[in-house]
Amino acid sequence: MLSRMYCTKYCSKGLLTILIMLFVSFGFSQNNPKADSLASQLYKYDGDSKIVVLNSITKLYALNNPRKAIEYENQINELLLSSRNDTLRALSWFNIANVRIELRDFKKAEELLHKTILINERLHNYYELGMSLSQLSYVYYRAGDLKKAHKFIIKSQTVNEKYGSEYELAIDYFRRGIYAKKLGKYKESVLYYNKAIEKFKLLKEDKMVANLLGNIGNVFENLKQYKNALKYHIQAVEIYNTINDSTGLAGSFNDIGNIYYSQDNDSLALVYFKKAYCINELINNDIWLAYNLQNIAHVKLRQKKYREAEKYALESIALKEKAKDTKSLMTSYAVLGAIFLRQQNYDSSLLYLNKSITISEKSGIRNHLISVYRDLSEVYYLKKNYKQAYKYNLLYSSEKDSVFNNEKIRIVNDIQEKYQSIESKNKILELHHDRDIQKSRETILILSIISLIIVLSLLIIGFIYKRRRDKYILHQQNLFHKKQQELSDAKLERSKLKEEELQRSNIFKSKQLSTHALHMMQKNSMLQKIQSEIKLMVNKVPDNDKLIFKNILFSISQSLRSQKDWDMFKLYFEGVNRNFYNNLNKINPDLTINDHRICALVKLNMTSKEMASVLNIAPNSIKSSRYRLKKKLRLDADADLEEFIRAL
Repeated sequence: MLSRMYCTKYCSKGLLTILIMLFVSFGFSQNNPKADSLASQLYKYDGDSKIVVLNSITKLYALNNPRKAIEYENQINELLLSSRNDTLRALSWFNIANVRIELRDFKKAEELLHKTILINERLHNYYELGMSLSQLSYVYYRAGDLKKAHKFIIKSQTVNEKYGSEYELAIDYFRRGIYAKKLGKYKESVLYYNKAIEKFKLLKEDKMVANLLGNIGNVFENLKQYKNALKYHIQAVEIYNTINDSTGLAGSFNDIGNIYYSQDNDSLALVYFKKAYCINELINNDIWLAYNLQNIAHVKLRQKKYREAEKYALESIALKEKAKDTKSLMTSYAVLGAIFLRQQNYDSSLLYLNKSITISEKSGIRNHLISVYRDLSEVYYLKKNYKQAYKYNLLYSSEKDSVFNNEKIRIVNDIQEKYQSIESKNKILELHHDRDIQKSRETILILSIISLIIVLSLLIIGFIYKRRRDKYILHQQNLFHKKQQELSDAKLERSKLKEEELQRSNIFKSKQLSTHALHMMQKNSMLQKIQSEIKLMVNKVPDNDKLIFKNILFSISQSLRSQKDWDMFKLYFEGVNRNFYNNLNKINPDLTINDHRICALVKLNMTSKEMASVLNIAPNSIKSSRYRLKKKLRLDADADLEEFIRAL
């Protein structure tokens, strides 16, 4: 590997900043006092409460110490056997799956997430369903199955666009961009990268914005638009420097090195590959170290420094195999196969080139097969196995022709566009010429008419007075019509102003209504949370203090059932929807106050979860109430309640 002295010299400009960042991150990553504290208190809990605490511990350990987190898996599974809480079961499996992903146990993660998805679908937990689908797509991506990853991220996006948070939706856009790019769908990739950037900018997630800018740069690199690619990577580097993100900085340096390598600028490519290597070595990022080593091997191979290239390629493969990064091994195998070919070690070359093809066939990634088929054909030719050499030469030609044919189509289209552009210009010139001729003819005709009028005017001079008088009358009529028009316009303007004022009033009332509904929901949610926590505490306090807590609980219950909030809500609601309750009573005069409230919340497009919070009842009760409400409103079983109420 590159020496530590070389890295210190090479990265001296930013080394101090990077070391400070590493010191801080190391301090935080090695210790997790909150998780340790919870673990020490486990003996106080049992049943579902203990599962909740174990889940919290698992989440806290998941990223910085996944092996510690997985120690709690068996305890969680044992407790789940006696639990009837399927929501808690799904949450537990989701957390364990995330730990399994960090440990690269993708089979187990896939199994757990499929179970989680089934539970969330059955319980209509759409927010959790979106998260589970997104994470399953990520598992398939990490395992190298890009088609399944793309399929499930689209499913997740569909759910999260309706039920998920802005952050979850931004992650879905980000992941869809990555998967589309890997599948060669560059237009789709750039579209969703930009959608993700818009979301993350609003969320002030600078790190994610920088990551996305780098990914767009990679798309432009694949399209050989190197100037645009460098522009996006430089923007990413500026953000990473601002937020002191050494991992992101190393990734951007590696990407910039790839651009210079694609432009045959080996010296600058090595500069950036080694910058990236030094940072990744300092932060012990083995995965990206493997990519850096592979890229350096590429450069050394092109420089015909085969021994150095072989050393870097083998180190890259060792790191990738250790990390179980299967899908990226195909490129390292291809590079090593090419190196052995140049060293005339044909058997080793065949071994690694065929390994590369095997992984490519499983993952569906084919963008490196041209070079692999070419090298296999050459190896078999040199081994005098002409049948195999011919076979791979045909495959090489087929793969190459598909690329070249696309290029030819592009060139033909460019020529066609240029031809059409020239033809259009000629047509425009012809039209201008015809228009000039037409103008000349019109001028001659006008002059002839004027001459005729002058001659005729001498004969009709007696009628001039009458013409002037008629013109004066016409002028007066025009003035009258103009004043009438002005009065009409003024009246219309007043009408518009009145309408705009009414619209502003309605908007203000709608905002008041939405704000009040949100306040009710937030207040109830907070009171319910406080109520739950006090209920947990009341059993732990001395008996002489329990009365105080019960009085508090009673006050909270009174506040949750407060009629004052609903009276104010009704006032605001009727200000926006004047005849809503009258229309409901016309359909069924026997509707209860609770029915009216549910109808109003449906009118405001609230979800069942939000309605439950506002009404201080369980989400399942909302479902039952909606069912009874449809019957009272004389709707069919398959009728859409929301659509019916919005139409009132």
